[in-house]
Amino acid sequence: MVRYPVVRVSPDGTTVVELSGEIDLSTAPEATRSLDAATQGPRPRVVVDLRGVTFMDCRGVTALVRARVRALESDGQLGLVITSPFLLRILRLVDLLDSFSIYPDVATALASMEPVPSRSAR
Repeated sequence: MVRYPVVRVSPDGTTVVELSGEIDLSTAPEATRSLDAATQGPRPRVVVDLRGVTFMDCRGVTALVRARVRALESDGQLGLVITSPFLLRILRLVDLLDSFSIYPDVATALASMEPVPSRSAR
């Protein structure tokens, strides 16, 4: 069972989506909705915290890939916080480990995000 996703915005404007529990057939739609909301608009900056995820099937992987594609199509950034060997192994088995920026904690992920250009620089 997935716990309701926690979504917050950091002081620098990066959206942090915290997913926990199991992400599978019955729970992936809720995760997808949260990730879709986080990756909408121009230049989204999103960190997905997966440290609380205990299980993920192909539907969870699909939700992550969808979020990555949406972020990149909008000239944005998406990083994953993963410490679980299980989740890292899943991404490696489906040959997606190198497709994502992966961090050990939220602070490191936030620090790695490129700043959004100011309006005067545009």
